[in-house]
Amino acid sequence: MILVHWHNKLRQTQIPVATGITFVKSQTGNSGAESITITGLQSGDFVLCHAAEDAGNDPPTPSSATNIYSVDGEAHNSSMWYEFATGTSMTQNFGAFEDFNVGYLVFRGVNQTTPLDVSITVPPTDDTSNVSTITPPSITTVTNGCMLVIAMSIEDENIQGNITYDSSYTSGVDFYDSLGDATTFMGYKIQSSSGTESPSAFSWSSGNLNSAHTTTIALRPA
Repeated sequence: MILVHWHNKLRQTQIPVATGITFVKSQTGNSGAESITITGLQSGDFVLCHAAEDAGNDPPTPSSATNIYSVDGEAHNSSMWYEFATGTSMTQNFGAFEDFNVGYLVFRGVNQTTPLDVSITVPPTDDTSNVSTITPPSITTVTNGCMLVIAMSIEDENIQGNITYDSSYTSGVDFYDSLGDATTFMGYKIQSSSGTESPSAFSWSSGNLNSAHTTTIALRPA
């Protein structure tokens, strides 16, 4: 009896404990090559992209991905989409299109049925012009342990490494490329208990202040 009890106790202690959503990696690039390959993945990883450019149309969501939002503004355009990995790498194809800059965040442990915990506030279709600050919208989650992501982009401006943001978030993407002529930023953090999150404002200093977009999303744990 003692031996059986010990074996049962051992089995109980060996049951893996769910760790929630974890950050895997980030990656950046430009659409000039008409496709981007994201490496270092595991099947089931959640790949989130934030794309921005200074003019033209909103960056197109690849046919393999699911669009979160797209904004075709007066002077600045941005899009966000996601895709779940099915192997160790993923290639997203854009086709011939004006150049735009992209930033990727990869997370593990995101719910594959309902990856977005709640609806988001989409950036306005008309640009906020001549700004040096913009505040991500508040978001109210319904599930404990969500991964929160704040995203911001600005046109015609290289402010890479020159962005002040909510210090409770970890910077995952902070990227500028002259081809897309836009800076894209994403930060992330775990929200232990569900509720309302109101991130503080982005701000930056530059000599040429232009249009910016921002949003906040929450990823639901598996």
